[in-house]
Amino acid sequence: MGGRLKAAVVALSCLVLMAASVSGLAAPANAAGGALTPFYSQRVAWTPCLDAVGSECATVQVPLDYRKPRGPQITIGLLRKTPIDAAAPSLVFNPGGPGGSATSWVESAGSLLLNPASPDITASFNLVGMDPRGVGRSTQLNCVSAEYLAAQSHGLPTSAREQVAYATGIPLNEVCARTNKGLTSNIGTDSVARDLDIVRSALGEAKLNFYGASYGSYLGMMYAHTFPDRVGRLILDGVNAPFPNMTGIAVAQAIGTEQLLRAWADSCDSRGDSCPAGPGKSMSEVLAWFDNLMFILRDNPLEPSIGNAITDRDILALTVELLSAGQGFGFADLDRLLAAAGARDVETVNSFRIAYGLSTADATSVNQAVNCYDRPTSGKAKATVDLDRRLSAPRLAPHFAPLFAPIPATCFHWKVRRGKPNLVVAPTTKAAVLFINGRNDPKTPHRMAETSMRLFPHASLLTWEGFGHVSGTRGNACINDAVAAYLTTGSLPGSANVSCAS
Repeated sequence: MGGRLKAAVVALSCLVLMAASVSGLAAPANAAGGALTPFYSQRVAWTPCLDAVGSECATVQVPLDYRKPRGPQITIGLLRKTPIDAAAPSLVFNPGGPGGSATSWVESAGSLLLNPASPDITASFNLVGMDPRGVGRSTQLNCVSAEYLAAQSHGLPTSAREQVAYATGIPLNEVCARTNKGLTSNIGTDSVARDLDIVRSALGEAKLNFYGASYGSYLGMMYAHTFPDRVGRLILDGVNAPFPNMTGIAVAQAIGTEQLLRAWADSCDSRGDSCPAGPGKSMSEVLAWFDNLMFILRDNPLEPSIGNAITDRDILALTVELLSAGQGFGFADLDRLLAAAGARDVETVNSFRIAYGLSTADATSVNQAVNCYDRPTSGKAKATVDLDRRLSAPRLAPHFAPLFAPIPATCFHWKVRRGKPNLVVAPTTKAAVLFINGRNDPKTPHRMAETSMRLFPHASLLTWEGFGHVSGTRGNACINDAVAAYLTTGSLPGSANVSCAS
């Protein structure tokens, strides 16, 4: 989900693609049985969180490797808002990433996570965040240092030589495989879905009620694939779809973000003096102003009193995040960011970087590891140059090509599943599934939801007609009412495709 932007370009691929059970694991599982029985015998013991007032925390144990369930174990961390009714069913959340912390999301947002205008939700469900393996309160995957992250934030590569140097200089996966081999080798979403089922059992639920945003939507589909008979209420928001490789998602995101930049530029004049390029400018004039700003920052980075120099890469990455935030505060914040950058107001720009642009070693490690595990991708550095040239075409993504072109290359070093085929999700659940997607979502374009919905025999798609990534948490009354009805009654909207105005 949109949340905090990852500092390194690799995290821009926050929408890992569809996969299924990894070769070597069992096919879709319908029974725990055997060596997994002790894990399914657990029951969650909630206690007040020491670091989150108004919330309760718990842990469950899961196998590190589901092929070897009697081997080492890892911890999965949970957090729920102190419930109105402890006996009410749980609604489990995942905010995306991969690498996003669901416990932090639930703790910080609480009842505003879904349907702010619908108290029916918080009266009917206990809101639970489960940090996936590798993340947050769960056993963490940390492969890199703060110095590594800082090294990723340098100017945008402009020449073929710089592109090749960047593409060959991303050894994170090699580091993960060397320093955290056990977790790195079992970090895939197929394992996270199995963890989710153990958590479901530990919560005392016969079926899983789940809201997944962005990457979380993919996790929800993986769960439906692996445990089709245990699907309860399943909401998939900002939806992934199958792509043959990571290049497909990089291209889709780059083009979607470019289109949203043009929408921002086209609407800039309507915001009057707030438009950083100045009032009265056409879309082409605003984009020319934006290009000039990037050129200036490339040669003359901003030097804050705290932190590293702020380059054109930083501003472009922050632009991606604020465009994803969309209409309203997202566009307004982008106006403020770019105005401050143009005025060389270093401290204001740095405050945006701190708020949106800083990643943790944990989140960056998990993002890389899950992306490359789920969808192993091979290639050579020249592929990055070729993709950059392709995306730089005026009608594709000329502004964002340098950010998105290296995404596939981040997995070229990956060895855990090299040579394994990319896998396919094929859910057989008969449960009703609710999809939500923005018409103008840059990270999960609308066609992804349309494609994904066809995988389920009983599903509806709510379309938010606004701009930005992920739609179900925006307080839209149309979406609120449909989601509340679905969660409390199980009823999908009357039509398979319902449009909600922005």
